[in-house]
Amino acid sequence: MRPAVAVVMLLFVGSSVHAEEGTTFTCTKHTLQECLLELPCSTLKRDPNGDIVPSGVKIRLAGSLEHGEFNQREFNRAAGEKCGKPVD
Repeated sequence: MRPAVAVVMLLFVGSSVHAEEGTTFTCTKHTLQECLLELPCSTLKRDPNGDIVPSGVKIRLAGSLEHGEFNQREFNRAAGEKCGKPVD
């Protein structure tokens, strides 16, 4: 599992540990990528590996997510386009 995916999964599983650090966003979308792309650009940061990951936020799911693979490269590209951040 790529480190960025592990970080994202920790946000879902262990978000109560960091509740005091950030803001909670409620996601009504159907996939992980759609949920993450709904976050404000200010919460998306580039990690040391160059991947774009959420930072300082808790994500509350309004429903269940569809099963599927998360493509970090595709997410980096989409987040870069949304937020105007260059993607390598």
